Amino acid sequence: MNKFVNAVLEKTDSIITQLNETFEILENSNPNKPRLVNVSDYWVWRFVEKEIHQALILKTARSISLVSSIRLLYEHGFHLEMAGLQRLLDETNEDTFFWQLDVSMKSQNYMIDIWSRFGLKKLTTPASLESQVANNV
Repeated sequence: MNKFVNAVLEKTDSIITQLNETFEILENSNPNKPRLVNVSDYWVWRFVEKEIHQALILKTARSISLVSSIRLLYEHGFHLEMAGLQRLLDETNEDTFFWQLDVSMKSQNYMIDIWSRFGLKKLTTPASLESQVANNV
């Protein structure tokens, strides 16, 4: 392989490592773990609480999977197939950005309607933090 391809692969490996470290931090910060639940005729692992930080954990896992897949396709010259996964990664990143914005603006009432559309519960925060945010808005 040429120098450029090797540089891209090394950078991608670094990104995957950082994503894995972030995933571990998010996963360990969540007190609720996924549970095995029955959905129709099969069993699946789900976060039954459906909280927004759990959605961020799942989106981070999806990002890791997509970046790893894109790296593998790039390494073996499947550039057209890679583009399809890059579109999925872009959508995943948009969802993640949107939800992170929501978490960073914890006490904003305009998000309540959007949370309810997706069946997500409002992220709870200490009262002192909510009052600080309310006073600065």
